[in-house]
Amino acid sequence: MPGPESLTAADRAQLEDCGIALAEAGRQLALLAAHAAGSTTPRATRLIRPATVGDGIVRIRDEEVPDLLVRAREAQHQGRFLKFVPASGAASRMFRSIAACAKRFPDGNSRSLRAAADQGDADASDVLALCRLLPAMALGQALEDRRPGILRSLQQAAEATAASSLTALFELFSLQEPGASGLVSLPKGLLPFHWAGEIPRTGFEEQLAEGRHYLKDAGGTSRFHFTVAGEFREQFAGALEDVRRHLAAAGEGFEVAFSEQQPSTHALALDETGLPARTADGQLLLRPSGHGALLGNLAATGGDVVFLKNIDNLLPEDRHAAHAHWKLLLAGKLLEVLAASGGYPAQARPWRVCGVVANRGEPGGGPFWVADADGEASLQIVESAEVAAGYAGQLEVFHQSTHFNPVDLVVALRDPAGRPWELERFLDPARALVAEKSEGGRRLRIYERPGLWNGAMAGWNTLFVEVPAWTFAPVKTVLDLARPEHLDPTRLGLRKR
Repeated sequence: MPGPESLTAADRAQLEDCGIALAEAGRQLALLAAHAAGSTTPRATRLIRPATVGDGIVRIRDEEVPDLLVRAREAQHQGRFLKFVPASGAASRMFRSIAACAKRFPDGNSRSLRAAADQGDADASDVLALCRLLPAMALGQALEDRRPGILRSLQQAAEATAASSLTALFELFSLQEPGASGLVSLPKGLLPFHWAGEIPRTGFEEQLAEGRHYLKDAGGTSRFHFTVAGEFREQFAGALEDVRRHLAAAGEGFEVAFSEQQPSTHALALDETGLPARTADGQLLLRPSGHGALLGNLAATGGDVVFLKNIDNLLPEDRHAAHAHWKLLLAGKLLEVLAASGGYPAQARPWRVCGVVANRGEPGGGPFWVADADGEASLQIVESAEVAAGYAGQLEVFHQSTHFNPVDLVVALRDPAGRPWELERFLDPARALVAEKSEGGRRLRIYERPGLWNGAMAGWNTLFVEVPAWTFAPVKTVLDLARPEHLDPTRLGLRKR
């Protein structure tokens, strides 16, 4: 079993340079090795029952709304609000169907894709549907700008019976196009999601446009913090300047900070031989370790009341005001519980209010009552990968969930005295995960830190609040941009036959 003793002097120096303690590296290697050996040791997450309305989930009553909005607006005008958005993830998963078809149909023959689609091939069906819909999508404009005439060509390829090539589509979404980075390599935040009039608006720009409806203080300033990958930081900064020129009204400003995941939060991996995975030059392979690695970034914002939201959960401009209403209600609930408890209960710990939606079968986690190591029950957000397999009936309990976690949180990061909480104190390290992934043709076991809203907040006070399903509009695949909540139906008439 690999442990600290298996690490060379060069390995130890590399870990020290990154700020990773040797003991922490050893702990990760032991967990990875146990997983490789087929350990059945149950994880700390043990489900009792799903949280439901009236049993862990509350509904906001009509008579509560005015008071909650007053509380929220007062805090907003005082400048207490900030929005935190993880935005470093690449868009590769979003274009998985395109990548699969590019590999299986390298000549891009549209007739071959149609034949596969007729046989029930989901990837081929998705690609053909995308070709038909791209002219109406803001993303389609990005393709047209790179290669004029491609939208007309793709539409004809998808709808005609004659064979034609889709290789241009595959090239534009890959790294194959000369002189272009390829859309698949970009973070989601820099991809066009919606139209703002006749101008494509990226996910990053849409987050700013939406957030100002519930963040803008009495002086007209809205505050944001985005975590980004270092290689794209300048592009995000450039996009911010575009927003300031085109979006900001007179007397309205955006205060935006960017940060990157710290190397000290990177994690080790094991290769197929059960040894620490290494790069081509023999160094330890150290990888970003999931959203849980951003706990330090969240703390470093110095925020007071902070909204958390994924970069890919967005609504277009015409729904921003309605969505802001619910964001303010969640913030009002947080402020209400803080005031009702005199700030905090005797067991002092941070508070979070989590919006949850009715479960529609989306992949991801949900709200549950969970037993800790001492059998004490608490409200937690739990992913399916966290379910303790060593306990009978856990998957059955998980699938009984009535609600889903859309990552719509409002959190209080300061204690009653106004001091920042030491967030690491409330993390449950036992809720780390081991994931099996492929990288560079190798099968790897990857350590992932406890999720930011899962194990990283396991020790927080939690209130679940039901919000309307329409407030959750994720973009996990490129065709999600064709859902009614994202696509302007009037633009479907722009397609030419």
